[in-house]
Amino acid sequence: MPRPDKQTFAHLEFAKRVKMRRESLGLTREQVANAIGVKPSTVRMYETGRRIPLLLGPLSDGSLLCDALKCEANWLYRFNAEWMTTDLMIELRRQMTPLPAEKRAAKRAKTKRGARKAPSPDLA
Repeated sequence: MPRPDKQTFAHLEFAKRVKMRRESLGLTREQVANAIGVKPSTVRMYETGRRIPLLLGPLSDGSLLCDALKCEANWLYRFNAEWMTTDLMIELRRQMTPLPAEKRAAKRAKTKRGARKAPSPDLA
């Protein structure tokens, strides 16, 4: 039998903790979703292991989830320490890496072109 992927196992462990904590507080998915500012389906994905929210500061979904569940991030993400230091860090670096100068200039040029559209003729 093949060994389960570490990331998959980490997702399932995180999911168990989210669901267990939510139920122990007597909260519904809707209440947690409203506290975080996401849809209830997103909370369901956290509880089934399909998603793990990023923990990137006080206003990130992960931090808000910890606040809503009244728990420490260390406890909620504890099992995921190895996963967070490898796969998550690679993903975070990819997201935070600045674009090369040429790509930034091209992106700015696109934005400027879009902002300088001619006004539509007045039909009144």
